[in-house]
Amino acid sequence: MSPLRVLWVSGFCLISCGCAPRAQSYSVIQTNSEGTLRILNASESQDARDQAAAQEAAQAWLKYLAQDRIEVAWEASSNFMKGSQASGKAISRLRLNRRRVGRLLERQGIAQQLVHQLPGAPPGVYVVLQFRAKYAGRGEFCETVTLAREQGEWRVAGY
Repeated sequence: MSPLRVLWVSGFCLISCGCAPRAQSYSVIQTNSEGTLRILNASESQDARDQAAAQEAAQAWLKYLAQDRIEVAWEASSNFMKGSQASGKAISRLRLNRRRVGRLLERQGIAQQLVHQLPGAPPGVYVVLQFRAKYAGRGEFCETVTLAREQGEWRVAGY
């Protein structure tokens, strides 16, 4: 029997066992917010890594908005988003919307989904994130951020 090996990679625990000559079988153990362990298969673990990377990219992009660094947020956006509207107009609209809602008080993730097709968008890999956000000037509402994977990086494609 082959030895069991355990590795920690990017917050995930990988358990490896040599099941056949020159073949490895991997399982990923993920914990949820309550500490419950869950074993993911290979495709689930890739989806989990994609969603985590998209979440990180969305948080960085939203931070630019919160810091009123609208131009930086625009430059960090996907080519799809940049191609759908003129740069000056989009930046003005984002800036106006930020001023209307005021300072961010709180944001909590409430849903995320990995999809391969969105209405009006080319086929690809997308992550749709929803947040419950509370702003000083608007109160509480749902923010939706859509990210597209472009050349191996997650970039905001819709907000």
